Amino acid sequence: MNKIILNQNFEFNYNPFSGLENHEIQHALVAQFDIPTIIQQINNHEPLLIEFVGKQGRGKTTHLTHLQQHLQQYPIFLLNASSNYHSILEHPSDIVFIDSIHHIPFIQRIKIYKTKRVVIFTTHWTRKWESLFSKKTFHQIRFSGITQDKLSQIIQNRIELAIQDKNIDIQLNQSEIKRLIKIYGDDYRGIINHLYDKFQQNERLF
Repeated sequence: MNKIILNQNFEFNYNPFSGLENHEIQHALVAQFDIPTIIQQINNHEPLLIEFVGKQGRGKTTHLTHLQQHLQQYPIFLLNASSNYHSILEHPSDIVFIDSIHHIPFIQRIKIYKTKRVVIFTTHWTRKWESLFSKKTFHQIRFSGITQDKLSQIIQNRIELAIQDKNIDIQLNQSEIKRLIKIYGDDYRGIINHLYDKFQQNERLF
């Protein structure tokens, strides 16, 4: 196979750092938890709250969406400031995925916790104390920290999805990976957005 240090001299189907389709997420993701174990917990009929907690840009939504792709029989609600909780409560499923649950007021969150058997949600700040009102088992997955190996793998996975010649062996400049971590810390979204802009401007990436 040909080995390259990635630059713009190669053919890509799209900007590798753009948004991914749902079916592509599993190929780009480096999971922060054991997916089969979480699926088993969700399906074992125990009342349960699963919290993905961490600062913005750490990968919570990506992981939530990816997990829901394994359980597509259950709905996912992607909330924003104008969303309301009625559609969640009115949905017949007793298992729901909720992105950005902080957009729902406290009283309504408690009602959702109590009404739905299993709620898997993302949040910037832990809702652990709220879970006490639901009397359900609470499981937290924290999204923080970053490693050079994990970031390298995520970037390589994205490039492999987007590049046309699948026989190319991608070689990333590890000094650049370290520099990105020094600048952005564990803000994956910030790193990916930075690389998206560099690609769009036809700059050398690594």
